Parts: sequence; structure tokens; C-alpha cells
Amino acid sequence: MALLLGNGGNSFWIEDASYLRLKNVELAYTFNPSILKKIGASQLRVFATGQNLVTWTKLHNVDPENTNGSGWYYPAQSVYNFGVNIQF
Repeated sequence: MALLLGNGGNSFWIEDASYLRLKNVELAYTFNPSILKKIGASQLRVFATGQNLVTWTKLHNVDPENTNGSGWYYPAQSVYNFGVNIQF
């Protein structure tokens, strides 16, 4: 796949636009109920999630998913969430 950057029809402006993007990840662990009895809980789950974590590409300062013809963009924000769900 190639992305045409700039004006003109020569191959000087053609770059390899292949990419690999890690968009969403969720890691979670639910503790064994027998361990939780010691603290009086019936369920405990800890988790971490992330969105727009990383993009691997040979393009510099260009988002390969952007539909704007110039390719310039405001960088995608990465979002990280951490949490605990506990039931007594």
C-alpha cells in the first residue's frame, strides 16, 4: 500500500504506508473467593485498559488511518484506565 504525499505524479513522493496499530487492550484479574473471605469480600476484580496505545509505521508525523489528503493530523490521544471492582 502506498500513500501519495505532496503534489506531483512522480514516485519521489510515494512512501510505504503500511502500519500496525494496537488500539484497545484490557487486562483483568479476578481473585479467588476463598482468599477474599479473610477481608469480608465476595468478589474482587482489578483491571487496566488502554486505547490508542501505539502505532508502528515508517511514516513520520502522519496518521495512516487519516482520510485527510495531506495526512497531517492532531495526534490520537492515548487513554489509560485502572480500576478495582469489589463486592461485599
